[in-house]
Amino acid sequence: MKIKVFRLNDYEWWAGETLEEVKKNYTEITGVDGEEAFDEPIEVMSEKALKSTKYHTDTKDKDGKKIVITFAEELEKQIKSKQKFPCFFATTEF
Repeated sequence: MKIKVFRLNDYEWWAGETLEEVKKNYTEITGVDGEEAFDEPIEVMSEKALKSTKYHTDTKDKDGKKIVITFAEELEKQIKSKQKFPCFFATTEF
């Protein structure tokens, strides 16, 4: 199983094996479909992009600052923790 990261719109990334399964899962969970949900959805995360795109975690370091890792590191953590895919992965909305 090869898990990929897909950009569904300007502010959401979901992870799964195929774009089709990700879109189906997104629609089932959110109830939102079509143009309202997907703005040119694509697999945008090449290995290089996964290793360079920052992922802001909810975990804080000893100074109280949120820990920032890469998308690649977060995807690896989710896979190792047996996360069920497809699933929500990241957002620009805080």
